[in-house]
Amino acid sequence: PYGMADALNEWDDQADQGITPTVPDASSLECRFRLRADVRRAWSHRNPNRIACIASQARCSSGTVADLLDASPSAAAAAARAERLLFDALPLSVAPIDDSLSGLRSRLAELSQRSTLRPTPLAFHTSRRAA
Repeated sequence: PYGMADALNEWDDQADQGITPTVPDASSLECRFRLRADVRRAWSHRNPNRIACIASQARCSSGTVADLLDASPSAAAAAARAERLLFDALPLSVAPIDDSLSGLRSRLAELSQRSTLRPTPLAFHTSRRAA
């Protein structure tokens, strides 16, 4: 219930009424993305300090985070479970959709400029066929 298809339909309805849809703002999304990444890393490498940091951010006990990690068969499953268990504690701010997209694009551009791990562009070759 209330998946992406429902959200898109709601946004279409709002646009038809002249209402700009609101979505989580860029900083709220970044906070959630970072916590998901921390949970995935914690699942792979059970570092007590990392678990304590996640628990602090999520306003729960380290035991709760450890239990979540232990009950998850994979890092991806742990991140998905963290979504429900931990993210309720994180503040969520909303903004007009265009502002959120702009904020995300700006942040991604900033992060990619600072990254030393830039992806190598894929070579693109076209074959020429004789006519």
